[in-house]
Amino acid sequence: RHIGQNIKELPPDQRLSQAQLVLAQIKKKSATSNVPQPLIRAFARGSVVPVLGAGVSRTAATAQGLRPPLWPEMLKLGIDNIFDKDRRISAIRFMESNFFVESCEIIRFTLQEHWIDLMKDALLRRDFQVSRLHRAIRALDSKITIDLNLDNIYPNLASQDGSVSVKLYSEDDITNFIRDGDRVVIKAHGSINVPNKIIMSAADYARVRSEHSSFVFLVESLLISHTFVFIGCGLFDPDFRILMENYRFRYPHSRPHYIFLPRGLYDDSYEEIILPARGLRVIWYDPANEHEELAVKLEWIKEKLQEGYADLSSDLLDR
Repeated sequence: RHIGQNIKELPPDQRLSQAQLVLAQIKKKSATSNVPQPLIRAFARGSVVPVLGAGVSRTAATAQGLRPPLWPEMLKLGIDNIFDKDRRISAIRFMESNFFVESCEIIRFTLQEHWIDLMKDALLRRDFQVSRLHRAIRALDSKITIDLNLDNIYPNLASQDGSVSVKLYSEDDITNFIRDGDRVVIKAHGSINVPNKIIMSAADYARVRSEHSSFVFLVESLLISHTFVFIGCGLFDPDFRILMENYRFRYPHSRPHYIFLPRGLYDDSYEEIILPARGLRVIWYDPANEHEELAVKLEWIKEKLQEGYADLSSDLLDR
């Protein structure tokens, strides 16, 4: 009521803009009310590792409104090019059961080089423009970011000023960048620019665990020393599911890591049963308007850091 009285005292031409500002502030406070203080403190210490999933890339778009495909869409594109009836049916069944890597194995084996061409057409040969969410993640200026996407949308944004390096999971010198305190984006599933290093199929995941076990050990070490926050990620990535479950049962009393999830996509069973087994705490958000609320939450974290959230015992987040 007090706010309403203040607005009424303004000249008519200012009332609308002032009311819109007040509503925006109320909306922002509501959107950020569930951001955990320990996560803010971890950002203040520089110990957060954002893990970017397909949902982040999905917010990018071309001038014509085209967006990078999600897993099922990419698989469907491959399945549409399979003309062997039995293999096509098998790939569809795996995909519909959320066994994406098994479906991809069938597609890759069947299509061979054509599968790479299809992925390049979908991910590389389009002028995707970064979104508000991309910019909000970059503004947090994390020293280590893990990108699970095959496209280069976020890496290109992060590295354009020359202060961030981009490394494939297979490169031997990743640890040097981390020890030296340099900023680095790690392409944990490879890049569409290097097709022979892409991790998508069941065989690819097995190969990484065997040939690049040092990278797996690196991620396991970061899980102990850093706070992971999963952004735009699903819950079906085989390697990260195993890594998180192993971490949870090896260190049952450790602080949780975090995952942003859109309301409506997952039910309460994920938060109550599945996610505790992986040591993850959910930060729910409204996915309306191209996941606008998720970007608002991250921008608000940046604002708190800019306000000088250096005293980690302070009560700065009290509203």
